[in-house]
Amino acid sequence: MRHRISQKFNTQKVLKMPAD
Repeated sequence: MRHRISQKFNTQKVLKMPAD
């Protein structure tokens, strides 16, 4: 479950910072 939350947080980070 912690991995799922981490993925969600990662997605937000990518949205905030362009991971081009």
